[in-house]
Amino acid sequence: MAMRKRIDEPERLKRFIENKRIKSEDFKALVLLLVEKYKDIGEVSKITNIPSNTIYTWINEWNEKKKMD
Repeated sequence: MAMRKRIDEPERLKRFIENKRIKSEDFKALVLLLVEKYKDIGEVSKITNIPSNTIYTWINEWNEKKKMD
């Protein structure tokens, strides 16, 4: 089976993300991976519908956790 490179019904996915205010640690990690990949918090904010300020908070939380390890 070939992997698809595009999302079918991207607007449906966007509505799902908007309606599911997911804030789990797994979701935070995925958002941080997107930041690492795109190097653009504004773009990641648009993609995930997570405010930029929240993403900055998550980055700071991650960096603090790394210091404790």
